Amino acid sequence: MAGSAAVSENPPIKTFQLEDTLPSLPVPPLDKTLQRYLASAEPVLTPDEYQKTAQIVSDFEKGVGKQLHEKLVQKANTSRNWMEKWWEEKAYMETRAPAAVLCNIVGGINSIIDIWPPEEGTQLERAAIFTWYTLSHFQTLRREEVPVDRSRDGKTVWSMQQLKGLFNTGRKPGIERDTLYRHFKTESEGHCPDHIVVISNGHMFIMRPFSDSGELMSSHDLFRQFTYIKEQSSHTRGQGMGALSADDRTTYAKAYDYLCELDPANAQHLKTLETAINVVQLQEGAPKNMSELYSMGMHGPNVHNRFFDKIYGVIVHENGTICCNGDHAPADGIVLVNHFYWIHQNLIDTAGAWPGSNSVTPDLPMPERMVFTVDERVKNDLAHATETYNKNASDVELLHDIITHLEEANITEVMNCQNSSMGKKWIRAQGFHPDAFLQMAFQYTYYRMYNKPAPTYETATTRKYYHGRTETVRSCTMEALTWSKAMLDKSKTNADKVSLLKAAHDKHLLLLKECANGDGCDRHLLGLLILAQEEGISIPEIFTDPAFTKSGGGGNFVLSTSLTGYIGVHGMVMAMTYNGYGIFYCFADDSITLNMAAFKSCPETDVKRFFQQLNVSLLDMQRMLVASKM
Repeated sequence: MAGSAAVSENPPIKTFQLEDTLPSLPVPPLDKTLQRYLASAEPVLTPDEYQKTAQIVSDFEKGVGKQLHEKLVQKANTSRNWMEKWWEEKAYMETRAPAAVLCNIVGGINSIIDIWPPEEGTQLERAAIFTWYTLSHFQTLRREEVPVDRSRDGKTVWSMQQLKGLFNTGRKPGIERDTLYRHFKTESEGHCPDHIVVISNGHMFIMRPFSDSGELMSSHDLFRQFTYIKEQSSHTRGQGMGALSADDRTTYAKAYDYLCELDPANAQHLKTLETAINVVQLQEGAPKNMSELYSMGMHGPNVHNRFFDKIYGVIVHENGTICCNGDHAPADGIVLVNHFYWIHQNLIDTAGAWPGSNSVTPDLPMPERMVFTVDERVKNDLAHATETYNKNASDVELLHDIITHLEEANITEVMNCQNSSMGKKWIRAQGFHPDAFLQMAFQYTYYRMYNKPAPTYETATTRKYYHGRTETVRSCTMEALTWSKAMLDKSKTNADKVSLLKAAHDKHLLLLKECANGDGCDRHLLGLLILAQEEGISIPEIFTDPAFTKSGGGGNFVLSTSLTGYIGVHGMVMAMTYNGYGIFYCFADDSITLNMAAFKSCPETDVKRFFQQLNVSLLDMQRMLVASKM
């Protein structure tokens, strides 16, 4: 929602210096949470269903809900962030779905658009330069010289804790629950692993880019390292052990444990992966544009050359195009967005040239290949994981496109028009917030397509609090539904429609503000549910009531949306539900970039149609607002 704001500080404030000064995550009043939940459920319920749910909510508030809330308040009194551990465990570690395709974050690096267009023969050079900037940022973070993030007005300090999950994190699969390990340390905290892992043609190598004194090797030396890896791996396909991480988590955990039992050297190799700063994958393929780049990043072929359990898995293709596929658990997408923006700005400033020293150091130790001991069971595990990946990858329908100018005369050509009419600048000029405006367009589009409202998730950050992460904005409101219906009602005047849009827009902004202040309903309800489970209490009816799922609870939001910001860095995650859409978007002055994903096998969804109809919705909204000023 907001990025870093430059603030003059003397002496410089260290990256994590202000963390302990941030307020603790609050527990909202129970009655307010239940009011918000009930309001969010109303659009998707019939009047009779709503009355039944309202009674269930009332009973919960007066009975077991009150008891659970009191216990939660007690927990919050002894914890700076009562949700932190629960969120990591419940939202990520206990998920049994494969990380690959279904859960991981995907991001395309903007250099393909400007500074580094696709060019055959640039894979190793760009891998070296990109890695040099990555490792420079790693050093900067270790010295705590990354500026503290703040709200756009610069007045509110944000938690920087998630940056400790950017490097040196690893996820170990478990039968019922995974374990997340964070090995990053600042210089003041002590030693930090300083190796990276490179995968090429299924071969894994450990590269040590720092000297014993902590000096980063030059980008030219990194190029020599990558060249060596490419030469050593080009003759035969490697073991492709990273493919194991593409299976469902329980199956992967069994394969992981067996691999460790088979040979202690295997366990050491897996530990090397876990502790690595990041993983660089020298990938086959040559994406020609951002759409193809996202496709390769999310569900491309060659799973034998991938590893999915690092937040920072960089993929460099043969034509020098770069994307990222990473685990969502250690940090939220904004951490990667800001990191890649920093690298991209450096590439622009240097015109993509070799950074740092031009020196080449003779006799540097070359990367070492990691060879696993395998048997028939391991080979079968790899085959099963590959089959799982291919099945999930084949079911992805993905779209990356840009809305620029809404062409009334020929709406079918909207996607190809290049004119500065629909973007942050135009929306603000009409008196609307870009994010809330587009969220209303999502609601209107879905209602027109399906004749029903869509329970919708939007990410809100709670980083103003100690170790804060996110809260859910439930964008599907009665105000949004009333306006969507009015847009299709010929008896409504243009003034009526504008008035209803403003009411829906303002409601959304209120929800955003409440969620940023820790006053949403989803995290609070999750905390109460977990407490009931931990206390051995029967699951309260509020959570088994069909309204809970119908309104999006338990990860059932039909539209799963997230704003990646206003700095042109994109990202995406797969749809949350089988019959839903994953929608990530960012704004420029005169355009809106969208990434959309859905399940190809679902007969209800169609990302191309949704995108086209979104253009129609925005055109309707534009026409309506222009007419209101005539």
